[in-house]
Amino acid sequence: MSENEHSAKDAEFAAAHAKLAELQARAGASVAAHSAALKMAAKAGWPDDLTEAAERSLAAAEALHREAHGELEALDKYIIQKYGVSLSELDKKTGPKFDSSFWKSEITTTKTTGFLEEALERGLDKLLTQLSPHWLKRQYALAQAELNRRNAMPFMLIGNARQEGITSPHYLGYALFLTDLFLNKKPEIEVYDAALLIPMIAALCDRLDGIHAVKGGKENLQEMLRKPNGEFRGKLYELLVAGRAAQKGYDVEFIATGPEVSPDLRIHNLGVPLVIECKFQSQWSETEQKEIGALRAIFDSLCEEYVRHGMTAAVELTFVTRIADVRPELVLRDTKVQLDSLIPYGKCDAEWGTFEVLPLDPEVEWNEPTRLFSPNYLSHVFRWNADEQWDGICASVQDKGSLVTQRARLPFCVKWRLVHKADEWAKARDVMRSLQEAANQVPVGEIGCLYVGFEDSHRGALADLRTRRNIDRLPNFHHRKRGANIAHLLLNRLYPRALGDGKPDLVESCIPVSQGQADEWPDFLPTTVFVPEP
Repeated sequence: MSENEHSAKDAEFAAAHAKLAELQARAGASVAAHSAALKMAAKAGWPDDLTEAAERSLAAAEALHREAHGELEALDKYIIQKYGVSLSELDKKTGPKFDSSFWKSEITTTKTTGFLEEALERGLDKLLTQLSPHWLKRQYALAQAELNRRNAMPFMLIGNARQEGITSPHYLGYALFLTDLFLNKKPEIEVYDAALLIPMIAALCDRLDGIHAVKGGKENLQEMLRKPNGEFRGKLYELLVAGRAAQKGYDVEFIATGPEVSPDLRIHNLGVPLVIECKFQSQWSETEQKEIGALRAIFDSLCEEYVRHGMTAAVELTFVTRIADVRPELVLRDTKVQLDSLIPYGKCDAEWGTFEVLPLDPEVEWNEPTRLFSPNYLSHVFRWNADEQWDGICASVQDKGSLVTQRARLPFCVKWRLVHKADEWAKARDVMRSLQEAANQVPVGEIGCLYVGFEDSHRGALADLRTRRNIDRLPNFHHRKRGANIAHLLLNRLYPRALGDGKPDLVESCIPVSQGQADEWPDFLPTTVFVPEP
């Protein structure tokens, strides 16, 4: 191609871009007019005249969009025929690639984070400069006391997560303390807490520049320090979504809270009035809270009995009745009958389900030292794998000794699972309630994108049941707020896990769902927010 031909091509591409910008501006203006008409009608209580005016503005916007789309198609066809390049290749942002791996067994074997150390190296020092040295010193002292408490208490896992909440330190302070232990390879780190909290700190380090670019980002980062621990994950989720959107080149603003409900974020430079609302589901359902209480009581009583008899065993409980109806004293009574029999090991039926008592070696040794109660330790001593058939484990050993060890003496554990259908469904919660709450935050006359995140530490079958319920229900989600347009839903599923001797690892998997016919939102909006986009 000659120099003149290159100049002509550049000129035509420049003209095409100018025409594209004009079409986008006209379309944006028509959407803004419709948005204003909807807000006016809603504020007045939807009287007939204003409602009809809003409907006319919608018809005008749709007509203008059809006209703009026709002009755009003709322009695109001309550019393709003459130069073999489409306008989408010239202008459209490239979105992330989504695969079809929805199920936990597929996700956790094919994806790992692998970004923790790099992200922490890039951003941890900068993050620490945003925090008061006095606050950090106080939080580290509280975190050390919390860690001592957690290391001393009886060990209990639900799936692959510790069930006890953090008490005195702020979650961010505790997470930063664990991060410091991780980087300095300190054995006292609580590996199951670290599995989620350290990747969260790494994500915050990776998003920090984006958060600073968001209007209100620095203020909201400081606000997170004042949030109670029950609200920490939700606020962090908002910050990470905002930071990711800013890093994608958008003009993002935190929306100030006021007397009326409002979403978390506004995107200013997309040509449409777009807002984002974020929700992060609570970790435990009401059923799981009852499960934790019941199994703690059962374990404490059984452990006392087995220590008194000088026995080692794994007691495996399957509850066929609802956990809320299980009386711990009945479980103790039934298992004690087995314990006092001539053959204390075996499988028995009971009114509440079944139980099996299996022998464990009174002393176990292995070659490579590992952290007390790490995944490797649980596998060596209790034959435990978090993704198999059990919902949880309580475990103890005599003479714990060092936090890093190659032996265990007199082990005892209780493994359990809930198989009543109502309990399984209660544990495998869908996100419909969170989505409806998020949709109600979207103002009239605006386009809303809803983000819902949750941590899933369940065994594979329950995690997949939760995924199946969401996949089945998401396409049929309908919000009830008149005049608000929900364009896109996105689920961020987090699978935290400690690997081997306790290395933290977080797998994040997304389920994007566009409402209506448009499916281009994943090209523009953030997808994974805790780990790098694929």
